Amino acid sequence: MIRDLKPYPAYKESGSRWLATVPSHWELRNLRTLIRSRNERNRVDLPLLSVAREKGVFVRSLTDSDENHNEIPEDLSNYKVARAGSLVINKMKAWQGSMGIAPVDGIVSPAYFVYDFAISNRRFGQALLRSKPYVAHFGQASDGVRVGQWDLTISGMRAIPVLVPPPEEQAAIVRFLDWANGRLERAIRAKRKVPTATSWTRSSMPAWPSTSRSSTRTARSTSRARPRCSVAPMPSSRR
Repeated sequence: MIRDLKPYPAYKESGSRWLATVPSHWELRNLRTLIRSRNERNRVDLPLLSVAREKGVFVRSLTDSDENHNEIPEDLSNYKVARAGSLVINKMKAWQGSMGIAPVDGIVSPAYFVYDFAISNRRFGQALLRSKPYVAHFGQASDGVRVGQWDLTISGMRAIPVLVPPPEEQAAIVRFLDWANGRLERAIRAKRKVPTATSWTRSSMPAWPSTSRSSTRTARSTSRARPRCSVAPMPSSRR
């Protein structure tokens, strides 16, 4: 899929070891120029949002205990308001990619960072910041005593370089990702339908002789019950 894409006519150095060279006509801006902190609170009427490494930002279920193990407090008045399109970051797990774009207006934990995000295509922004090179950048911007206790620093985060293609290219990239992901999902579904040796059920396997203790006893008793055959001695060759 990727190898069939035509290269851009010219490239430039990004200054990032994770981004390497980028198309020369793309803007390269520090994240601080694209975000503005939000601190709106006291909107308990809005749905509760959560952030996960695998899913990004999503509306949290109040009944599914498997969806999120964090306990929901009774008083949500101090929770931050994230508007649709806001960038929400779990600062303790940003180095794992726990961030994303809010799909709807909602409220999030007061421990999260919430920003207005000035990107023309929200889905492009979501795919960009959750990609492996940017997870590495957020990891570099995090600090702590040991892995698992890293905290995202605001100064480090604000300095992260962000690629900003023209709006029409952002839309084209999103369309390509939709097409590529759809193709991969279809291939995975087709693969799961192909029977393999490990998918055989016990009922389809041939019936092998039992090796249970009771059957072993039966075999032994049967062998004892069999009459012994007397074998005549071989005539001696000596004279």
